[in-house]
Amino acid sequence: MTANSDGPYQATGTPKAWDHKYIAEDVPVGLMPMRALAAAAEVECPAIDAVIRLASILAGTDFAADARTLERMGLAGMDAGQIKRTFEQGFD
Repeated sequence: MTANSDGPYQATGTPKAWDHKYIAEDVPVGLMPMRALAAAAEVECPAIDAVIRLASILAGTDFAADARTLERMGLAGMDAGQIKRTFEQGFD
């Protein structure tokens, strides 16, 4: 939040339903790609896993069907080092 009335972080209230964009968009395009990148780096993410699972159950949605996956991002089959190089240097 910000004290500035026209600043970027304004109170928006709590979502009223599980299909709200904060869940319907942020889980498949935020949390799930983070989880996929962590898996490529062999990093456990039990909290992210739990939030994804709970959001999926409560929203009654298979977010994986529309999620940004490593494959959809062009990173499938890469290890953490290769992904990092791609982030730094771009795709060849």
